[in-house]
Amino acid sequence: MQQVLGDVPKHQRCRCRQTARDESKGAASVLQRLFGQQEVVMKRVVSSLIGVLALFVACGGPIAPVASSTTAAAVDDDYARACDGVAPQDQTRCPLMRWTKSVEDVNGGVVLHLNDQAPAPADVEKRGRCHRAWMAHDPKNAMPTCPLGSPGITISAAAAADGTVLSLTASAPADVEEVRRRAHSALEH
Repeated sequence: MQQVLGDVPKHQRCRCRQTARDESKGAASVLQRLFGQQEVVMKRVVSSLIGVLALFVACGGPIAPVASSTTAAAVDDDYARACDGVAPQDQTRCPLMRWTKSVEDVNGGVVLHLNDQAPAPADVEKRGRCHRAWMAHDPKNAMPTCPLGSPGITISAAAAADGTVLSLTASAPADVEEVRRRAHSALEH
């Protein structure tokens, strides 16, 4: 299994392995009921293949070498830096769900117009970066519909005539489309 995991960050390996073991055990019991004791060799081969498939699914797809910028230590450092001074309960709560009043498509992504309950732009930006780092720090925290979890985005907040705005922009066309899809889906009520 170590060869399959390659350079997956240490904090993700245990979860992937445990999920894969759980899935393999379930598959093995199904195979035992289906094949009985007659097909022991076939069962072992199929069970091994299911174990590899379970590992594939548990880890979110093919396991490619992890770039040095996304090592476990770098992710931990990013999280510590982004969430320094942010209360634990504010790290886990998506700031966009509480404060967004409208979503506007702009060149490169979206601008979120925030309601009057939003704090100052610097605090909004800090909480957005922290929430994003919290999701990356532990993949079980990932929120597949959260715009802050969109790949390749840049987060910036500013004061505007109608209150605070938060910009989520990207340079790659696929990332722009993804942040727009997530923002409209999750935040338009």
